[in-house]
Amino acid sequence: MTHRPSRSLRLRWGLIILALPAAFCACTSRSPLEQPPVKTPDAATGQGIDVPGLPAPTCALDVLFVVDNSPSMDPKQTALAQSFPQMLQQLQQSPGGLPDLHIGVASSDMGAGSEGIGGNCDRPLGDRGLLWGNDPTFGAIATVAGTPNNGCGLNSGARWIEDIQSSDGIGRQQNYTGNLADVFSCLAKGVGVNGCGYEHQLQAVRVALNPQAGINDENVGFVRNKGYLAIVLVTDEDDCSANPSDVDNDGMFVRRPKGEAASMRCAMRGELCHGAEIPDYDPANGYSGTGFSSPLSDCAPKEPRDPPDPAYLPLIGVQDIVDWVNKVKARPAQEILVSGIFGWPANNDPSTVNFRIGVDATSLPPPQNTYWDYMPICTIPSMRSADGNIYKAYGGFRLKKFIDSFGNNGQRFSICNPDFSDAMTQIGSAIVRAMGSGCTPTLLM
Repeated sequence: MTHRPSRSLRLRWGLIILALPAAFCACTSRSPLEQPPVKTPDAATGQGIDVPGLPAPTCALDVLFVVDNSPSMDPKQTALAQSFPQMLQQLQQSPGGLPDLHIGVASSDMGAGSEGIGGNCDRPLGDRGLLWGNDPTFGAIATVAGTPNNGCGLNSGARWIEDIQSSDGIGRQQNYTGNLADVFSCLAKGVGVNGCGYEHQLQAVRVALNPQAGINDENVGFVRNKGYLAIVLVTDEDDCSANPSDVDNDGMFVRRPKGEAASMRCAMRGELCHGAEIPDYDPANGYSGTGFSSPLSDCAPKEPRDPPDPAYLPLIGVQDIVDWVNKVKARPAQEILVSGIFGWPANNDPSTVNFRIGVDATSLPPPQNTYWDYMPICTIPSMRSADGNIYKAYGGFRLKKFIDSFGNNGQRFSICNPDFSDAMTQIGSAIVRAMGSGCTPTLLM
């Protein structure tokens, strides 16, 4: 059966297409939110092209946090909020002091298809990659843990934290009141836990960094032409980014067989073990086997075919998003850092943990405890999610590929760890090392 996008999504998608330059639309048939940004190289700075001999980037640092806001994430959002001061402490030890900071938080919710599958996933494009801030038109944070908070201390209309050196070189210019760590911690929890369970973490990165009129132009100005970009992913499930058109994604989010959990569908459609698709799985009819197990080290994300075959891989290719992110900066190998706190073994040894298909008898609410599911790589019985479930994290193969694609500027940390203090310390330290003395103070530019 062929599923066509709903009229509302087709109209919304049309707005995105109209927002792009005509020359750009003429050279590709891919959907606009899957595209790299169109950059006109700046003759003075070279922004958008990689030219030898460019001046050193300024000591500006833009940090994008993509925080999973699905129902399981409440305890891990708290861990992120509590450990952020460790990252900030490292940044304050930079040779030039605290860099000129932009810090933004986006959710993993990009919706799921166009047919309105219900639950938390029935908004086309979900949160649209918008940075979470004090904006009364969208995403205004009314409460955190039941307490009113006035936009986490951000000035009215602000969508990200700005903390930069004042133009006179004395003091800091800030768009918030109170303590920086408290403002961020509030934002990290403010995304909430009512987001779609088909997480689009990587697509959220791309869309957040590529503001488009009528979609998320509120993000314009977050990424600055000069300086460094750090991306931090915090999530307990693998990436499930797909084109919102149910034609182009082969009905990825529509034809979900009864008796199959959401995480199962993403894993089955996007991953391989021993170089082959998971046996006994049919996208239209679900899983017909009796269980499956293989070491994580023998499994990997699918690679797109040429020409594209959505029946084989309905998800967006990871390398496609990597290539796009690398176009954001003139010297990506020096200026982009990517870190992930995600579903990976705490000992960083994938041969000791298995990729498994089974039935999770503890899953809530019933009848989910009878569904075939992609089983967790770690379970923390003492920790409960906001939905009442025992806390679990699932192997992030696509996330690992994305992070590893940035080489020495990619860092992996396990969300299975009880707190994130060590991870945030190392993320901050890596940023300071990358910036080092190789950047130019902003005031001198």
